[in-house]
Amino acid sequence: MKRRSSKIVVLAFVFILSLFSFTNKQVTTGKIFVTVYNIKNNSGKVLLSLYNSSADYPTNPDKAFRKAASPIVNNTASFVLDAVPYGTYAVAVLHDENDNLEMDSNFMGIPKEGLGASRDAKGSMGPPKFEDAKFQVSTPSTSLKIKMNYIF
Repeated sequence: MKRRSSKIVVLAFVFILSLFSFTNKQVTTGKIFVTVYNIKNNSGKVLLSLYNSSADYPTNPDKAFRKAASPIVNNTASFVLDAVPYGTYAVAVLHDENDNLEMDSNFMGIPKEGLGASRDAKGSMGPPKFEDAKFQVSTPSTSLKIKMNYIF
């Protein structure tokens, strides 16, 4: 009888330890703080798209991992993206001057509104590549500064 009760105590102890380790997991998400500067005016808003893969970056914001919009104050826009799982990401931003929620372009497809990317990545005869804009989220806080660029 004593032997049986000691087995139960040991099993209960192991069970409690496993519950403690299960609930004591390390943090695996972080916040991304983004500041967009060099915005030519305070009209409209800045749209941000956060991508977690190269697929559709940066041309299809509907496929982005997360999207956000920010008003422009003193030619700057700020974003805080909470609970972003640790991993590799790239950001694309658009100065949506006329608030139509899309990038306006001329007859040749050249953007009429400001654009930017994380790591200030630039494209050559087109948009920047995910590889040039990617960054790691691996700590509780990641800060980015993105310069808005205008072609016209």
